[in-house]
Amino acid sequence: MSEFIHFLIAHWILSSAMLGVALLILFNELRLYYANRTALAPQAVINLMNHQQGIVVDLRVKEQFKSGHIMGALNILETELSQKNKGLHKNKHQPIILVCEHGSHSSKAVKELAASGFTQVFNLAGGLNAWRAESLPLVK
Repeated sequence: MSEFIHFLIAHWILSSAMLGVALLILFNELRLYYANRTALAPQAVINLMNHQQGIVVDLRVKEQFKSGHIMGALNILETELSQKNKGLHKNKHQPIILVCEHGSHSSKAVKELAASGFTQVFNLAGGLNAWRAESLPLVK
């Protein structure tokens, strides 16, 4: 043990760099863990819809929405979400699942709604691409 301490003291720059890298890795892992807490797999979305009356909000443009969407989904553009979330405020404590094509836009919108006071906001991990990959039904 004393040799280890002697090594750390003798090579303090190397030791500091190693500690810094370890802290950066830990920070990144925690950031990824907390960022993915709101992302749900398609089966989890179905459970929320069926058992907790989850509301699905599709953030895609109307043409994409008409070409296929999850049954019962509302179509609100991402840019209109902050304006129209007043209509969603009556459901502030109900699960809201945001959906886009790939999952990237909906994950950003989750943060926006959470900042507005919504308590249960999620996004479909992988977007509708993940939904289609599981061969789940879409309404046209």
